Amino acid sequence: MSRLNDIVTGAAGGTFGGLAMFAFRVVGTQTGIIVHSLPDKFERGMAKKTGVARERDIEQQKELAIAEHILLSAGLGGGYGLLRGWLKPPAFVGGIVYGLAIYGLLVLGVGPSLEITRPPQDKAPTSVISEIMVHLLFGAVTALTTERIRR
Repeated sequence: MSRLNDIVTGAAGGTFGGLAMFAFRVVGTQTGIIVHSLPDKFERGMAKKTGVARERDIEQQKELAIAEHILLSAGLGGGYGLLRGWLKPPAFVGGIVYGLAIYGLLVLGVGPSLEITRPPQDKAPTSVISEIMVHLLFGAVTALTTERIRR
């Protein structure tokens, strides 16, 4: 399979992974398991940093957060597809490792360093656990979907 095909199949897998995260967060916020969805917090942080918050209401910010998250998921899935083409790990294991790597990169690194999200030590343990779980879900769904598409 060509590298472009690896990226495209990974992007499709990442889109499904992002949708699975979104569904988990919707159910989690409606049942009270999750207080705030990470894309909403990320979007609010970005909107405040860039000054766009003054131009959008909360519902517009939520809609933009969903769209941004699905696009980010597709892009990260493309990255998984490319890595998958080189490393060829077992799908589920590769997905779990990739999900943890994405959690580390975005939630532990980029978000707090840009002051968009709070670092894990400033959050409730249940919030940290739910963030880790949704990233594991993202990785697993991305990897399994990518593998299924490749067949």
